[in-house]
Amino acid sequence: YPRSSSSASYSSWSSSSSSTASSNSSASISSSASSNSSGGELTIPEVIAEVSTDKLQEYLRNLVDNDDIAGFDEQQSRYSTDNGYKTESQYAYNHFQGLGLETEFQNFTRGQVTSRNVIARLKGKNTNEKYIVSAHLDSTSSSYASTKIAPGADDDGSGSALVMEVARVLTKLSYIPKHTLEFV
Repeated sequence: YPRSSSSASYSSWSSSSSSTASSNSSASISSSASSNSSGGELTIPEVIAEVSTDKLQEYLRNLVDNDDIAGFDEQQSRYSTDNGYKTESQYAYNHFQGLGLETEFQNFTRGQVTSRNVIARLKGKNTNEKYIVSAHLDSTSSSYASTKIAPGADDDGSGSALVMEVARVLTKLSYIPKHTLEFV
């Protein structure tokens, strides 16, 4: 289960059930791959134990809720040019900043439409290479009209919530990866 020191990319896990990895207390991420701030190895169960379903639900509820309407409502769109997207991209930006991560907006133009990505970085020991943990924060309705309600819980609010939770867990554990991680 541990990542070999010669591996240059992702951890190599067996294709057996994930319960094997999570119940194996000796499974670890080798120090050549990552460590906590004291230099020790992180175990897979230690990382998994920090994942919070409450936090995942909180992030998802915040992403799909129209902040202009009182209470939880799922009545917004996160279409990439709408105010809902701008509000929620600021929410994600603030989350990553609150974790102490280097965070920025990456503005882009597609055709005549301008929008932005949120990028947060967890610096690794080797900053020449990076790995990206990503989901798409925007959502749209099946008609692709920005005036339609499209809270996007499944596409891809759940993925965005997971990216936010991975960043929270790794920073809480003072994780120092071998290579820089970008949460996008």
